[in-house]
Amino acid sequence: MCALVIVGLLLGPVAGVRAAEAYGSISGQVTEASSHVPAQGVEVCALSTNIELFEEEPGESAHHEGCAKTDASGEYTISGLDPESYYVAFGDPPQSKLDYVPQYYDDKLLSGEASAVVVSAEKTTPSIDAELTPGGEITGRLTDAETGAPIEKGFVCVFQTNAQGALEVRECEFAEPNGIYTIRGLLSGGYKVGFAAAGFEVQYYNDKSSLAEAELVSVLAPTLTQGINASLKPAPPVTAPPTSTGPGVANPTGLPTKSSTTGTAQASTVALKDTRIAVASDKAVVRLACTGAGSCRVKVTFRLERTITVKGKKRHSEVVIGKSGALSIAAGGSLTTRVGLDSMARKLLRAGRGRLKVDLALAVVGGGKHDKRVTLVAQKAKRKK
Repeated sequence: MCALVIVGLLLGPVAGVRAAEAYGSISGQVTEASSHVPAQGVEVCALSTNIELFEEEPGESAHHEGCAKTDASGEYTISGLDPESYYVAFGDPPQSKLDYVPQYYDDKLLSGEASAVVVSAEKTTPSIDAELTPGGEITGRLTDAETGAPIEKGFVCVFQTNAQGALEVRECEFAEPNGIYTIRGLLSGGYKVGFAAAGFEVQYYNDKSSLAEAELVSVLAPTLTQGINASLKPAPPVTAPPTSTGPGVANPTGLPTKSSTTGTAQASTVALKDTRIAVASDKAVVRLACTGAGSCRVKVTFRLERTITVKGKKRHSEVVIGKSGALSIAAGGSLTTRVGLDSMARKLLRAGRGRLKVDLALAVVGGGKHDKRVTLVAQKAKRKK
């Protein structure tokens, strides 16, 4: 029954005439966790759990996502939402001076752990509240090692060890024209910091060439950790053009993030053997190969990405539907691994008659991140004779 409902939503009205929509709303209050005072100016966004709905005709997708800012009492209302299930995110608006640790409802740090919020037609779903924790900050300056001049448009990422023991990106930010950067919204803990800029070698704090060697930077929220600077060395001439993450997108950084990959030579690289990924027993079967002089350590992430229009503005939305821990592959070797997919992926596979196009990211620890467009193909279970 669930799959039939989803397919019906995807196909739209049979007669070709869109019926009058009855929208619903989400409301709640955002406060500071310690003081319980209202948090004004926080951006609250709702994103439909059914990402495939974003492929409807232009303009129709606007009602599958919405955002609002909290008022002086910390209250908000997101209106004009289709009757659906939504993930609700709380965080600082772009260019804001607020410094809260972003989270999802209900008190979850990751979108994959978020609790879904159901919206009904002509009704408001109330009490979708959040208590936000003021975050710590890391700041510093990027300069040219040869001239001492500030590096404009430098890129900085902070990494932290996750529950599986692998390093993963927490936050990234571009430096200002004067070379100064500030990364906000960090929980207390130890972080490794990476620096990159077009025309310069990638560097990690404190003057290290790899993420494994990088020194930990301690953050104590909500205080500011200053002086995490980097003097980057100009990169040697590149004989071959850099690869790209997509049409017209060059790889200028070399940091393992979703928005940048390496444009410098790496000792070893990880290759994906198939772009049609079999799914058996709710697990994606991924075949990888390590090429180069050294061994490879990589993390696999499946995600759904869409650029949608909300109130006339384009927004980039991403939902992780499956990920692995850190995987080790011997030099010149190969590996077949099974990556578990969440309930959203399984639901969309059923709605798509066993096929679903997604993005697969290979994040090489200490190296680059390579994105591939792949097709998940559900395998029919064999009946025992």
